[in-house]
Amino acid sequence: MILVIVGYLYPLLAGTGAIPLDRESWTDGYFFDVAKILGGVWLRWWLQGASALSNMSMFVTEMSSDSYQLLGMAERGMLPEFFSKRSCYGTPLMGILFSASGVLLLSWMSFQELLLCVLHHDTIMRELHAQGRTIAEIAETLKTAPLPANTIVAIRSTYALGL
Repeated sequence: MILVIVGYLYPLLAGTGAIPLDRESWTDGYFFDVAKILGGVWLRWWLQGASALSNMSMFVTEMSSDSYQLLGMAERGMLPEFFSKRSCYGTPLMGILFSASGVLLLSWMSFQELLLCVLHHDTIMRELHAQGRTIAEIAETLKTAPLPANTIVAIRSTYALGL
């Protein structure tokens, strides 16, 4: 944790303390310009490469966890069986393809459009609360929804754990 804090704080302090502060210049990608000013072209390229590798690593990690989550849900009967198919290397093939297709579909949207989708979900919840619906009523509605028995058991055990 200390290493992460120092890894973010030290470059930020060095960048803001070593060059004159021009708030209009601090936009997306300006940190690379600061690296070029302070260390030259090689530091800029090194920082861009490290940033790209970091982002790719986080993406691969997220995709892997999503695909294994789909595999586990299929093995428990919460999703169709075809999600439980594995490649010859033991990786969840259908989960990877499903996650990748979701990413490809969302990649056409801008950040603002993705944010609007999230806000739309929040608006729906606010509307339910504005109509006077409580969490208990929403939970009661879920009791009448056609859910598989193992899904209900999973929800109850999660609730019992306090999660």
